[in-house]
Amino acid sequence: MYAVCLKCGKSKDAPYKRCSECGFKPADDDSMAKSVYLSLGRFDTRAEQSTYEYKLRELATEIRSGHEIAFDQVDMDRLRRQKIEVDSVSDAGVLRYLLRVFFPGLLFLLILAGVLIVLKLL
Repeated sequence: MYAVCLKCGKSKDAPYKRCSECGFKPADDDSMAKSVYLSLGRFDTRAEQSTYEYKLRELATEIRSGHEIAFDQVDMDRLRRQKIEVDSVSDAGVLRYLLRVFFPGLLFLLILAGVLIVLKLL
């Protein structure tokens, strides 16, 4: 993923990482939403990301020049809602989901292995 530092405009790998140039790391929800806004990660498809990459480079130049970025309020609200949704998912919930999805298949494989072992002993 490609991202731009919110404070200095330098490129970085991901919006949540510390900037190697100025040391800025998003710490609160607002700076995190703005950092995601300044990354290719805010779009799902490669086509959207390719289109936004040019705009992102322009935004990086504006930040380096000391200009304020005008963040689109609709997109910012969407990013804040997504962060709330991501934060609402617990580790236990993820584990329960994974067990629900994979447990039947694992149980089948264990039963199949047991049957094969029994047949081999006969």
